[in-house]
Order: sequence, then structure tokens, then C-alpha cells
Amino acid sequence: NTPIYRGGGIVFILIAFFTIPFTNFYSLFFLVPLILISYLDDIFSLSRKIRYLIQFGTVLILVIFNLNLPIDFYPLYLLLLISGTAIINFTNFIDGIDGLLASNILIIFLNISLITGNYNLFPLMGGILGFLYLNKSPAKVFMGDVGSTFLGAVLFIEIIQLSDLKLAFFSIAVSFPILLDACLCVLIRLKNKENIFLAHKKHLYQRLVKAGYSHNKVTFFYSFSSLLIFLSCRVNNIYVVLMTLILVFIFGLFINKFFAASFVE
Repeated sequence: NTPIYRGGGIVFILIAFFTIPFTNFYSLFFLVPLILISYLDDIFSLSRKIRYLIQFGTVLILVIFNLNLPIDFYPLYLLLLISGTAIINFTNFIDGIDGLLASNILIIFLNISLITGNYNLFPLMGGILGFLYLNKSPAKVFMGDVGSTFLGAVLFIEIIQLSDLKLAFFSIAVSFPILLDACLCVLIRLKNKENIFLAHKKHLYQRLVKAGYSHNKVTFFYSFSSLLIFLSCRVNNIYVVLMTLILVFIFGLFINKFFAASFVE
């Protein structure tokens, strides 16, 4: 009944670019093709092949110019390229209800900023916080593909720029609730011989909404899980983080079993 603008992510993207002279986050310029193709997709719905080609090219450039992870086994580079495009797409998949991605990515970026001691993400986080005010349920604006794919690419940049695998693990760990939902959904759909490129509403967060839970409650569930992992990372003990991830995973299985709508439509 009331059209809602779905390219709102361009706002926090512009904030991130305008503040580059202060943050020195020049790697964002590598994301310009991804931003343009995603914004056009929000308007015209472009071919999936074109979008993935641009995503893969973007990830390849990011790996060439930003990789600091101690990787010396060449097959891992291919895995890194696939992981990069997966993070971009999984982040996009999670942006399906009001406030979900924006609230979780704020926790993720705060964790990375504290781990690295680098505050180049702060202007972007401020922009996301302002966007979240308009995106909370009932949303007045959506970030669209342009916003979600950009955030996934920024997350990938921050991870591969680290020179310590332990810190990289801590950085990606907080995104466990949202990325695992998307990953498991894809794997289950493959197992069921479904076309994973077709639109669907089978993610856990979507099935919770289908079961009658509000956007706010579902967003709180995911954000609370991310916050628990964030707090475990502050302990700086890999075993504490692993135990927290396992607990969150078990909690997710419990929610999926007893509260979410069935995966099979």
C-alpha cells in the first residue's frame, strides 16, 4: 500500500566514502563496481550472472591488494575467493526483515574495531546507526542490495587485512548467527535438490516471522546471539569463543525445532 525506498544503503556508503580522508580506508574504492551493479539491481533487477561476475571480480581485487592473512597454500586462495563471494551474498540474504542486518553488523564492526584498534569503521557505523533508526520495524526505508552487499564486502576486507589467524577468527565469529543461517539454508536447499538461485523464504529468521513472531523479536534473538559472541571475544580465549559458538548453535537448533515454521513448504 505504501511504497518503501529500497536503496537506502547508499546513505551510509556515501558517509563511508566522504570520510576516507580521515579514515584512510582507501580500499573502499575497490568496491565501486559492486556498489554500482548492486544499486542498478535494486532498480532494474539485473541478471544473477552479471552480479556474481562483478562480485567475484571485486573479491579477486580485494585479495590481490588487501590480503595480509598468513596463507601459503595456493588452493586456499580459491577457497578465499569463494568465501568472499559467499560472505557478500550471505549478508545480502540476511537483509530480509526490519533491522536485522543493520543491528547485527553494528555489533560485528564494533568487535572488529576493538580487536584491530583501528577506528576506520566508525563513520560507517555511525551511518548505519542513523539508518537503523529508519529501518527498525516498521521500516521507513530498506538498505537494498547496494547496502547489504557493500557491508558484506567491508566485512571481508576487514578479515583478510588481518595478519593473525586467531584475530581473524574472532572477527568472523560474531557474524556466526547471520552467516550460518544463510549457509545452512543453502546447504539444505541443495540437499533437497532445490534451485538455490530462486527466491524463497526459508531462512530461519523468515520462518520465525512466518510462525508469528514480530520483526523486532526475531531481530533481538539474532542480535542477542551476536552480542554473546562479542562478549566472549573480549575474553581473548579461543576456547571460550568456541564454547559460545556451540551454545549459540544449540540454541538456534532449539529455536528452529520448536518455534520456527517448517522448512518444507
